[in-house]
Parts: sequence; C-alpha cells; structure tokens
Amino acid sequence: KQIAGIESSSIAQEFMHDFFKLVLGTLSLPIDLPGTNYRRGFQARKNIVNILRKLVEERKASKETEVDMLSCLLKEEENKYKLSDEEIIDLIITLLYSGYETVSTTSMMAVKYLHDHPHVLQELRKEHLAIRAKKKPDEPITWEDYKAMRFTRAVIFETSRLATIVNGVLRKTT
Repeated sequence: KQIAGIESSSIAQEFMHDFFKLVLGTLSLPIDLPGTNYRRGFQARKNIVNILRKLVEERKASKETEVDMLSCLLKEEENKYKLSDEEIIDLIITLLYSGYETVSTTSMMAVKYLHDHPHVLQELRKEHLAIRAKKKPDEPITWEDYKAMRFTRAVIFETSRLATIVNGVLRKTT
C-alpha cells in the first residue's frame, strides 16, 4: 500500500503470490530447468514486472495524486534525476525484496540470543524499567528516551552482527 497504493485486491494477491515464488527462486540452486524453483522465480519476476509496469502506466494516465512512493517517483518536478519506468520497477522490487522478513528475522534472533543469555535480558529490563520509572504511566517513550538506551542499542547491534538476517547471505562474524 505504501509503495503503489494497492490494498487487498486481486492485483495485490497476484503480486504476493509471484513475490513468494521470486523469493524461493533466489534461494534455490541456480539451475534453469523447467519445474525448478529457479525457473519459477524468473517467471514470477516477469509477472511482477508486468504488474508494476501496468500500475506505472495507469498512474501516469490517471493524473491522480496518491500519497505513496510510486507517485513520488513519477513526479518530474521533484526528481532531479528522472528515472525510467524500468528503473522505477526495479527499485520497487529491490525495496520489497530487501525488506522481506528482515525485521521479523532480526526480532526472532534477538529473542533467541536474550534467551541464551539471561544476564543480558536482565540488564535490558533494568534499562527499560529505569526509563519507564521516570515517566507517568500513560506517557509514551520519546526519541530522547530511545537515544538514552545505550544497552538496548548494543543488543540490537550485536544481534545484527551475529545473526544471518538475509537468507543466502552468509557473513563472517568478527
């Protein structure tokens, strides 16, 4: 919805179905034979490009202004460097792919590491309760509060350092 303004429609359903095939294709052995996930991933990408190309063409023809990323990319006066339709489509696919499951995987790995190291969880709780104690019960956490959470940031950075967040991208931890 934030990218191209589409919600739970048949286009969104078709897009997600093909997107999952694309992800499976990128995580499979690169053997381009009929029936392989790799081949299905290539076909899914073609379908996704066609769906996005149709959305771009419809948006250009409609002249309606939506509050989404696609509209921002299509506005000529705001873009110093005009992107071609293909560049816009590739950018959307890249953004969706790069954000796929990364937040949930990072959260899951943080919970796992905190479970494995209860003393770290205890220190994290202590930091959060200290900040909470300075506030009224209904007062929300502010950006300044977050910046003061040094131990929390250290846990986040350490999780990012140790965990394999993106499948197929292996890193050497130091």
